[in-house]
Amino acid sequence: MVFISHSRDDRALVVALARELADEGIACVLDPELVEGDPFWRDAVEASLAECELMVGVVSENALASPWVEQEQRAYTGRKLWLARAGWNRGGETLHPRRDCPLPLGEATQIIRDALPAHSRRRRKRAGMAAPLQSEARVARVRETAAKLETFRASVSRLPRLRLDFDGDRASIGEGFLELRRIATPRAPSAWIGTQPVSNAQYRAFLALTDYPPPPTWSRTVFCTDDAPVTGVNWYEACAFALWMRGSLPSETEWVQAARGAEPRRVYATATGELDVRLACYGQPFADAVPAPATAHPPNAEGFHGMCGNTWDWCASPWHSHRAIRGGGAMDAPRFCAIGSRYRNAPIDRDCCVGFRVKIDAVSPMK
Repeated sequence: MVFISHSRDDRALVVALARELADEGIACVLDPELVEGDPFWRDAVEASLAECELMVGVVSENALASPWVEQEQRAYTGRKLWLARAGWNRGGETLHPRRDCPLPLGEATQIIRDALPAHSRRRRKRAGMAAPLQSEARVARVRETAAKLETFRASVSRLPRLRLDFDGDRASIGEGFLELRRIATPRAPSAWIGTQPVSNAQYRAFLALTDYPPPPTWSRTVFCTDDAPVTGVNWYEACAFALWMRGSLPSETEWVQAARGAEPRRVYATATGELDVRLACYGQPFADAVPAPATAHPPNAEGFHGMCGNTWDWCASPWHSHRAIRGGGAMDAPRFCAIGSRYRNAPIDRDCCVGFRVKIDAVSPMK
């Protein structure tokens, strides 16, 4: 069996390749294409990797930028074959510095057959085809979830509003329920951003007052710890919580300002600007990581916790039909935990290492 590792942007091409392989009797596995993303998709991938005799990695600009692709390729310890997407022409650069130069996709089926163990090369009857794309259902789900957010936006004024108290460059809501610090950007001279990602305890308080469902990550006890970041929340649900706080999600620019502060050359949003297991949570085994409390590691110089590794943060900024995420997660390689690294998820998708923090635009009272 063959596992094809690819970026979602290359999905249509990969599905076509999987059908060609099926015609040749070669069974293959792709990442599941779901109407709404499963936050524990890595479990299914891990089980598939254990059954595969070969991983085929499709090399493209999109794949190079994908932390999810890097995670599954790092997790697979068997034989790997790299195929370059047509038109991708960055010389000998590959997804990993020690991998062989990728091969063209033009004769992919025969190349894959030759790379399989001898006992798997025999032609068999047609194998199962790859699952079809469910784009129409995904679009319908986006519309439905977006409409629910707009309904909530119209009704949020009827929910109790917690008091916002200021203390210099710090602010708090509801006697310490949410702690924020002020940042300054050209477009937001008085933006206040949560010093930590929203926790499970804070999200429970939100659910108690609304009809939003608990995140599916809470089906596992280890993801329910009160002081750990809530994960498995899609972008619309994160926006709803922020609206309840009379705020929003930070833009990418605002997130970077909180992460980098006054030091434009800072690479990592840690206490020292460097990366170390004592300073951040990253590089953990595939499918095994559980978010730690944000305060398990010291804050960056501006007082923000959890902006390097552990959990990604949803941002308000659009990325075509997706939304940007920042900060890296517990299973990511160092390059994805850097301040300058960015990725995106579909707004209805959920992931066990994607959370969010709140931004509030407010002017503190004159002293």
